[in-house]
Amino acid sequence: VMVRVGILAAVRSIQKGGEAVGVMVTASHNDESYNGVKVADPDGGMMGPDGEALAVPLANTESAKDVMALIQPHLNSNNEGTANNKAVVHIGRDTRSHSPALTKLVIETAQAMGATVIDHGIVTTPQLHHAVAHANSQYLPLLIPPRPNLVGYYDLVCHSYHSLLLTLPEGMKPPSPSLPLVVDCACGVGYAHVQEVNKRLQELSPAAGGGVCRTLMAVNGPGNGPLNTNCGSEYVQKSICAPEIYKSSDVTANNISYGASLDGDADRIVFFKNDTSDDGNSFCLLDGDKIAVLICDFLQ
Repeated sequence: VMVRVGILAAVRSIQKGGEAVGVMVTASHNDESYNGVKVADPDGGMMGPDGEALAVPLANTESAKDVMALIQPHLNSNNEGTANNKAVVHIGRDTRSHSPALTKLVIETAQAMGATVIDHGIVTTPQLHHAVAHANSQYLPLLIPPRPNLVGYYDLVCHSYHSLLLTLPEGMKPPSPSLPLVVDCACGVGYAHVQEVNKRLQELSPAAGGGVCRTLMAVNGPGNGPLNTNCGSEYVQKSICAPEIYKSSDVTANNISYGASLDGDADRIVFFKNDTSDDGNSFCLLDGDKIAVLICDFLQ
């Protein structure tokens, strides 16, 4: 399967006139035993229907001869087209133990197809999509300079969030920096990156009088517990309860007053609140729909 993903990525880049595409080796919100892959189009979004029209038969074709018959028209059209249509593939992976070997198969296959491969190593899925979009700067808004790397990702996310908080109208209090937001990272790839985002956000905050950015407390890192098991956004959303905290001296599932949960590759998030007052124990979940409504209300 991963060999064919390498073929698909190279051919997809050729289809798009040599624009960079992305491959993220991850099984997302599933547990450690699963494997999987996501393919990103040049604009940083998921692969479009015309790409799927090639991907589905390529995945289901049994013989190497039939594979060649599928991809040859694209290779021939490239030879007859513009001169700069060499394939470019960005690749990243999650923290699963088998992801390095699967990633190696994709890289070697794409290179055998003549593609230039940029290996980003262990990254979140949004970071891989960022790298792809910024490698094709024609898809970016004019105000955003292309920076197809982790430093560019952190700067864009942190400066944008910090600037957004500074637009709060008078009388509306920013979140208290002293009250941390506990971020359950599903024992996956998001753990180190949440810590880096927190570091940069605090550096952006004013040195005196406290900043506007709430502290992010990352919990459930790689190796703390089994990946996406009794933790992570999928578990919290479906179980309607706080995640298990596998290794923390300060935080337990019962004492998180306000938290968020990512999934194993950090492209899903839910927020939640535990109410452990004397009136009863209730759990409030903010899933994607509710988060979108709150963002719209804030921007309005």
